[in-house]
Amino acid sequence: MARLVLVVGPPAICAGSLRAWLALRRAGASFELAVWESVAKTAKAAGARAFPVRPPVLLVDEVTIWGALAIGEFAAEQVRELLPLDPIERAIARAIAHEFVNDLRDLETFLPFDLNHVFDPPGKLLRGVERDLARFLELVSVCRGRWSSAGPFLFGPFTLADAAAAPICCALANNRMPLVGEARAYVETITNLPELAQWVQLAQKGLEAEAVGEPGRAQAEEDEPGPRTAGAASALEPRERRSDEAASRSFLKPIGTGTRRRR
Repeated sequence: MARLVLVVGPPAICAGSLRAWLALRRAGASFELAVWESVAKTAKAAGARAFPVRPPVLLVDEVTIWGALAIGEFAAEQVRELLPLDPIERAIARAIAHEFVNDLRDLETFLPFDLNHVFDPPGKLLRGVERDLARFLELVSVCRGRWSSAGPFLFGPFTLADAAAAPICCALANNRMPLVGEARAYVETITNLPELAQWVQLAQKGLEAEAVGEPGRAQAEEDEPGPRTAGAASALEPRERRSDEAASRSFLKPIGTGTRRRR
């Protein structure tokens, strides 16, 4: 069996590393963790060619796979349930995962993935951020409206689309965004994943060792949240003023919080 080593960046701020971690963990893969800086320096010193410039990277024996989506596809080749079995649904899941990773740039910049801090909710959002947030909520609403009876994730069971959405869900939680309905339920489902809790622990203690043994998925079925009641998704209206009482009821539980700071 091939030796797998997942090379990650700082867990608290590296969204791609979280996506790759979730895909491999949900696939039940047995792999090791390695710190990006030390591995990258070693590869450069050894004259390695085509070594990527940023994490995540999956080392499969002597072969290098880089990028969260490529690593996720590798995991899905081992466990086909990481993508829907229906060919059309698989294509849709791939399209959504690609969009979450590559196309919501304004949202990613304004509401960054950061497990070390809790932010006060933003007031007026820039137009590009509003557009990206509306798109994210639209995709969640469409998927949950169609596949909610099959499970609590976008396509029922957990897929690569959910791994791609995870950093966005964490950012919405840590920016205390006032989500409601299906959007709030979905974000809570993702942020309550046991694998995410393990990632938060890594972020809090840091990755001091160059390689850390990582067991495969254990107790996965028991840990997976059960189906949630389907309901109509409500698009966020970031320009609308909300009372303090109403807003407090809508705030999501922050993830891996540290120092709270204002914008």
